[in-house]
Amino acid sequence: MTAFRLSPFILLSLLYLSCARQELPSGGPEDTTPPQILDHLPRSLATRVPLESKLKIFFSEQMDRKSVEESIFISPPLSYKATWRGQILNLSPSIPLDLRCTYVVTLGTGCRDLHHNPLLQAYTFAFSTGDSIDRGSIGGITFFQGKPVEGASIWAYHSNGDSIHLNATPDYVTQSGMGGHFRFDYLTSGNYLVFALLDKNRDGEWDPLAEPLAVPPGVVTLASGKNSVKGLYLCLALRDTTRPNLIALQPMDYEKLRLAFDHQMDSLQIFTPSHYFLGFAGGSLPIKGIYPDYGRMDRVYLWTDRQEGGREYILRMKKIGDRWGNSLSPSSAEVSFSGSSLPDTVHPDLMGIYPPDEAKATSLGANVELFFSEPMRRSSVEEAFGLLVPEGDTISGAFNWSFPNLCCYIPEERLPGSSSLQIILEGDRAKDLAGNRLSDSTLLFSFSTLNPDTLGSLSGKITLADTTRKGMLILSCKSVDSQIGYTKPLKEPGPYTLEGLICGRYILRTWLDRNFNHRFDQGRIFPFSPAEFFTVYPDTVRVRARWETEGIDMELGVKR
Repeated sequence: MTAFRLSPFILLSLLYLSCARQELPSGGPEDTTPPQILDHLPRSLATRVPLESKLKIFFSEQMDRKSVEESIFISPPLSYKATWRGQILNLSPSIPLDLRCTYVVTLGTGCRDLHHNPLLQAYTFAFSTGDSIDRGSIGGITFFQGKPVEGASIWAYHSNGDSIHLNATPDYVTQSGMGGHFRFDYLTSGNYLVFALLDKNRDGEWDPLAEPLAVPPGVVTLASGKNSVKGLYLCLALRDTTRPNLIALQPMDYEKLRLAFDHQMDSLQIFTPSHYFLGFAGGSLPIKGIYPDYGRMDRVYLWTDRQEGGREYILRMKKIGDRWGNSLSPSSAEVSFSGSSLPDTVHPDLMGIYPPDEAKATSLGANVELFFSEPMRRSSVEEAFGLLVPEGDTISGAFNWSFPNLCCYIPEERLPGSSSLQIILEGDRAKDLAGNRLSDSTLLFSFSTLNPDTLGSLSGKITLADTTRKGMLILSCKSVDSQIGYTKPLKEPGPYTLEGLICGRYILRTWLDRNFNHRFDQGRIFPFSPAEFFTVYPDTVRVRARWETEGIDMELGVKR
């Protein structure tokens, strides 16, 4: 067994301070120095530690004892009694240590001194009652609301492919430190699922209503010769674990149904026609289309064949859930209603437009989007629409209809710079499926474009640590100084260029969009579904006018 020895100076200092009371010193400058761990028993990497051993931890100063005791994690879990003698913490196990076992002791960043200064980073040491020390490690960064976050509890579970019960005792625990960085050391070989939690009440359990949680992007495997990984990025978010319900089904007329849910729903699932079935005794009612409500994901509309007034219909739904992966409540999966005999006599409205009216500094690569209150006759909208330059000439382009009530006009070329452009929509010509024209007459909107001389660009390369991962890469570029943001889909890893960026500082993030929904999916607990891999460029990137910022390279996924 490795001998433990303190220097005479440290030993005398500790003995002197151990006699002092735990109280705040009076007078003098404010203490802003973070505490440190001077030493501990057993010593780090000690082997053949006796099974009856006690643990001692020597701090550099008097500590807030409660904060320390709440921030000590021992893996595998060990029951103990904590006692203090000055700045020395003694841990006395309730039962003898296990034979031939590596113990990992972590003091998290929740450990604070009497002036509330925390440890800068979680402190970990290991010892073994056997002949050797496990050497596996996992490192990464925790994020919350787009920024690195410190003080998050990191839980590592041995994984056998089954669902994880987060309130069960984790196999290993640590905390994120400065810059959101965390690291597990001295892990045994095997498969791990690593979660992150902002445990606000420090009870060691997840409160879904109040505490953000991060689901890992997959299993991390530690094996002989490949027992160290880094680059595990975890994104914390508040999650709703209750199942969504259908709270209303309303026939709008004899061809439209409005469905209202009590949760924000998964956009990929609620707009899939095969997830719905409309029937009646002896037959079915075809669904011709599904379209969204403006600015809401808790409502969806079904466009059907003509219903028969007063007939009893049944709507069945399957494979539909909310944005957190909670499947629709069984009581809502089947609902009956009476068909409507009323025709559509309501004038449609233009609910939203992009670029918005009088928008300034619009990107030269912008498209025009029109969002209507109901399905439209496509040809009538396309004939009523115009995108005009100041001289009155039309900018040529093509229409793309994402939904029956949402279309996008894509110019053939980039918009002219430093220009005031107009969007015109003739209300008398734009009509819905029933022939009702827009409630407004001619609509006219204007917006201005950026001066190209004030724009810059950036470029780099994105690589995948695991090339077997499938999906589409999404590159996000968000301004630090404003609400401006850019996204760009990339079909495959490799070089990229972002052009037409307003000068300023940006945060770059990329993720692997596995289901091609152009949204970062943060995974779910049960049934377990991993989050999507993402990474964040470590520094803010400055874009300058008429200049290309090069070498902004990012690697996505855990690295060995």
